[in-house]
Amino acid sequence: MDKTETKKKTKFEWTEDKVAYLRDNYDKANSAASVKELAKYFSEKYEADVTNRSVISKLVHIKEYQTPEKKKAMAKDEGPTKKDILAALEASGKIKTEGADGATKGFLMELADKLEVEVRA
Repeated sequence: MDKTETKKKTKFEWTEDKVAYLRDNYDKANSAASVKELAKYFSEKYEADVTNRSVISKLVHIKEYQTPEKKKAMAKDEGPTKKDILAALEASGKIKTEGADGATKGFLMELADKLEVEVRA
C-alpha cells in the first residue's frame, strides 16, 4: 500500500465479547463522556467507524443506557424588566432613554444606581 492510500475501515459487528466489554465499562453516572470514550475505544481497537450513536443504540438494546441529565434552566430573574428600568430613568428626567433599547439590563440597573433613580418592578 503506498502512502496516498488510506486504510479502509472494517465493518463493525457487535459480538458477545464486545457487548460484555461495553457493559463492564459503561459509566451510567457519566453517560455522555462514557459513550464517547467507548466509541473511540471500539473505533481504534477494531479499526472500524463506531459512532456515539452506535454505542447508544447498543446500550439501549441491552437495556443499559442512562439518558444524561439535562442542564437545568437558569432561574428566572424576578427583578424589574428592562422596560421598567427605562421607564424609571425617563421619568426621573435625569437622562433621555431614546435609543437605549439595545443596552443590557445589568448596564441599565448600574446606570439607575449611579443616577440614584429608584426602579420598581
